[in-house]
Amino acid sequence: MAATEEYLPEARSWRELLRYAVRVAEGKRLILILNELPYAVEADSALPSELQNAWDHDLKETGLILVVAGSHVGVMVGVQEYQAPFYGRFTARLAVEPLDFAALPSFFCPTTMRHSG
Repeated sequence: MAATEEYLPEARSWRELLRYAVRVAEGKRLILILNELPYAVEADSALPSELQNAWDHDLKETGLILVVAGSHVGVMVGVQEYQAPFYGRFTARLAVEPLDFAALPSFFCPTTMRHSG
């Protein structure tokens, strides 16, 4: 079964989920997106350390692209500070501005979307 057809098994911890990501990413490109990281960290304060450990020992040697995102700017900046687990591990940092509702039609092919003005 191809990775895109696999079902994610139930993970009882971040460590289990990250070990699964290592297995799936072996020999192929995989994008793992952790959206709203600040809320996940609020629920489990060990998450940044788990991610650091997994990245340093397993994930960085795979084809995995790890994307962490969050709307709480203070927390996202904090995880990158000198004493923080993610310090020096970011490839890029992007500030994403709010999406204007009026811009949404530009995401769709003009031939499939008609404006009913």
